[in-house]
Formats: sequence, structure tokens, C-alpha cells
Amino acid sequence: MDIMVAENRKSFNIAVKNISELSKNLNQIVADSRNSIVKTIAYLEKFSKLLHDESPEIAENANKLIKDLNQVLGENRGQLKASMVNIKHASAKLDKTMDVVNEISQKIAKGEGTVGKLLYTEDTYSNLNETLGGLKNFFKRTGEWKLYVGARSEYLDKTENSKTYATLKLQPQSDKYYLLEIIDDPRGNVTTETIRREIDGKLVEIVEEETIDDKLKFSVEFAKRFQKFTIRGGLIESSGGLGLDYELFDDKLKLSVDAWDLGEDNPHLKFTSKFYLYDQVLFVNAGVDDIVDKEYRSFFFGAGLMFSDDDLKYLLSSLPVSF
Repeated sequence: MDIMVAENRKSFNIAVKNISELSKNLNQIVADSRNSIVKTIAYLEKFSKLLHDESPEIAENANKLIKDLNQVLGENRGQLKASMVNIKHASAKLDKTMDVVNEISQKIAKGEGTVGKLLYTEDTYSNLNETLGGLKNFFKRTGEWKLYVGARSEYLDKTENSKTYATLKLQPQSDKYYLLEIIDDPRGNVTTETIRREIDGKLVEIVEEETIDDKLKFSVEFAKRFQKFTIRGGLIESSGGLGLDYELFDDKLKLSVDAWDLGEDNPHLKFTSKFYLYDQVLFVNAGVDDIVDKEYRSFFFGAGLMFSDDDLKYLLSSLPVSF
């Protein structure tokens, strides 16, 4: 031991010195932290005292809460049990439903059943392609329709009034079209009523009174062209009728005959000549209206405009509109 002490005297001296310095540092730390330690101990004492003072109330509240929970569970025990049973049944039904869905999905994937055959058979694929192709062709043809919008006015010498037409023409092909018109007719529909006047049972006179109504009329016609002739039919001025057109000089001159009110004693017969002055847009017309009825037969002349969809696009694009 003497030999060990002698050999390690230097190390022992260093260790003793380090211990001495460590002790000194600990004393310094304790001295520096004395106030904090005292405060912490004081806080712990206060907290312990608070728990001691409030523990009966806390315990009472906890007991009350437990009693309330037990009461709620007791009152709703049956409902909770039923809810758990329902959840269990619903879970079982969901499992069965998922099994059915999986089975159906597998059958569809294999091409079994109606839906599977619809989705996976070659015939369905071909029919679907044909249907889509038909729809595509239909919309393509619809997009190729021509649209015409026009208006004209005809002055009638008999009534000394003008008859006005607003026209919409839909042309799916060059040899056929649909015509829709709204007509403001100053003459309107004339209704004649015979009135017998008697005095003391004796006939004094017989008077015929005319009433005019329905001045606004409509035309809806379908037209089919055969070379220079065009045959029209449908509703003409709110009555069934027929029309025939004959076009000359590269369609610059059109001669037309229209007949409607065919069930009346004097059917309405009209002859019209129309001449285009500018590129199928501006025209003048003249003719004879109500040829059969001598009382209402009238010569007329007028003018009008007819714009195609291309003309309308050009006009609208040329308008100085700012947004």
C-alpha cells in the first residue's frame, strides 16, 4: 500500500484537489440558488395546503360525477344494449352486402349477367360505336343547317293598310326548308253575322254585321324543291293551305301562288311576284291578294329583307360595341 501510495501520490493529490473544487462549486451553486429553492419549497407547501383544504370538495364532486354517470347508464342501459345489438346487426348486413357486391363485380368482370354482357360483349361495343357515330352525324348535319331571318311589308290598296311579315327560315338541305312566319294583318279574320230586326212581331229588316278580330296570324310550312318548282304545305296565315313557287333567272325572280281557307265558300288565293335586287337580301314584291273574293280582292306591292346566318354574323361583328 505504501508503494501504491508512493507511486500514485500525484494522482491522489489531483483527485483530492478536484473534489475540493467540486465541493466549493456545489456550495457556490447552493448559495446562489438558495432563494429559488426557498420559494419552490414555499410553493410546494402552499399547493399541499390547498390540496388538503380542497380535497373534500374535489372528492365530493368526483363522487357526484360517478353517481350521475351510474344513473345515466342505469336509465339508458336498455337503449344502449339495443343500440349495440343494432350496430352488430348492421355490421353483419354490411358484411353480407359487401359479399354480394364482390360477387356481382366478379360476374361482371367475367362477362356474366346482363350488365356483364353489355360491358364485355363485342356486339355491345359495335352497337355503341354505331350509336355514337349516328349521333355524331346528326349533330354534324344539324350544324350544317342554314338559318334565314327576314321581314317584309305589303301595302294593300283595298284596305289602304300595310300587311307585315316576320320570317324565320330553317334550311337543313338545299332542296328543302321549314318556314315560320308571324303576320300582322290589318284586315284580320272577318266574321259576318246576320241580324233580324222585328217590331211587334213583324220583320223590319235583315242586317249583316262584320266583326274583325285575330289580326295576328301564324304560318308554319314545310317546303320541298324539285328543280325550279317548290311545293309548300302546312299552316298558312292560321289556316291549312298549300303553296307553289316557280323560280327564274338564277332564283332572282320568284312567282308564287298560295291558297288557304280551303274549306270556306271563297278560299283565300294569293299571287305574288318577288324580285331580288341585291344578292338574295333586298327584294321587292307585288301581286294580287284574295283573288276569288271580289269584295276583298286587293293589289299590293312591297319590299323586304332576308338575312342568312352568315350575313347576321358579319353584321354583328361589324357593330361598334364596346364592353
